[in-house]
Formats: sequence, C-alpha cells, structure tokens
Amino acid sequence: MKKLTMTLALLALIPSSAAAQKYRLPINYKNTKTTSYYDHSGKDWNCTACRSGNAWSPPYCYSGHHGTDFADPNAITSTYKRPIFAAAAGTVTFIETGHGTGSTSCCSSCTASSCGGTGCLGNQVRIKHADGKSTYYGHMSVVSVSKGQTVTCGQKIGEQGSSGCSSGPHVHFHVKLASGGNDDPYMGTCGGPLTYWVKQNNWGMWETPGEQCETIAVELATFQAEPGPTSIRLKWRTAM
Repeated sequence: MKKLTMTLALLALIPSSAAAQKYRLPINYKNTKTTSYYDHSGKDWNCTACRSGNAWSPPYCYSGHHGTDFADPNAITSTYKRPIFAAAAGTVTFIETGHGTGSTSCCSSCTASSCGGTGCLGNQVRIKHADGKSTYYGHMSVVSVSKGQTVTCGQKIGEQGSSGCSSGPHVHFHVKLASGGNDDPYMGTCGGPLTYWVKQNNWGMWETPGEQCETIAVELATFQAEPGPTSIRLKWRTAM
C-alpha cells in the first residue's frame, strides 16, 4: 500500500507561564501618560536627571520612588473610574482596602488602626507570578479581586484612584523580586540590561509600554498517514 504523506502546520498563541515573565501596561494605553519613573539615585532608567514639579510635564522621578506611575490627564478627580489590569498571570497574595482619597502624607485618610500593610500605597493589590517576581498596584479607588484568587494577564483587578499618599489619580506599578528587592521594569543605561515589558517603547511622557500580554507560540506539525499509529511531532518556540 502506498504511503500517504501530508504536512499540517498550526500556530497557536497561549499564555506564557513559568519562564521569566514580562508585563503589559497595567492600564489602558489610550490617553495614558507616564508621570514618574523609578529613582536610581537621582536619575531614571534612561539616566535622565530626576526633575520635580508638575506631574503632567515630561516624566520625572523623585528620591526613594521604587515604582513607575501611570495616569490619565483627564482623570482630575478620584471619582474618575478607569480599570487597572494584571500585568501578567499570577495569584493575588495581598490586598489592602479601606483607604479614602489621599493627600501628601501616608495614612492621612484612614484611621491609625486600619493602616496595616503599606498605607502609603493606599488601596492596593499584590500579585505573585510563576517566575517568583511580584507586581504591586497602588492608590486604587476600588479593589475587585480577593486574596488567593488566580488572575490572568489583562484581567481587571480594580480601578484607578488616589488613595494613600497620592496627589492625584494614578496607578503606582511596582516590581518586587523573589529575593525581596525592588527592581525597575525598564531596560536602560541606569535601568539595567533587562526589560520586563513585553513592549517597552522609548523614554517620554507619552511613551508608555504596550498593552499586549506575553504569549508563547506553539507550532504543531503532523506528518505521515499510513497503516498503524500516526506520527505527531511538536515543536515549541517563544514568541518575542
């Protein structure tokens, strides 16, 4: 009997998991500005000197700021409801709620007895990812997930706000290493050799990271149809 040979190629996209994970922008891309970068001893990831002043001017950083702030310039009040998304898949390990609109001092809008955790970040969510890193999301107006919940990349976890130590509605995005240290998600002269963003983009107020989630491409090839078992071969490659 003649052997019938055929080739089938299938490309599918599935969520990334155990490898070192990269992140999507934790807020919608449209109208979003980067208002403050991670502080590297007076410089941001691009080694641009930190500047003070209006947050709607070009991005600035300030002493001790170990995160990146994203905000919508149209969100001039804390009642402006804009969704915050998980930057990558993971498990919610910590939430904090009960904080109202903040001012310039930590825990200014909650009672002393309710300021556990890190009152400076106000209402917040922390997500641990498969690679051991965690991401923090601070100053939220609403938290819509619970501790122990599994979330997917891009899933809504709350809404933008100005709780805790905050001068206006935004989300504070913070990367915590498995070792407990803080890290800048940007690659740059001062930021380091690795980027944690799926799509980093350039330095600048409007140059926010992309909102696409990380994926893995699966290539399936099937060969050889003849009497007996069908041979199937799988090939994996990471989509960059």
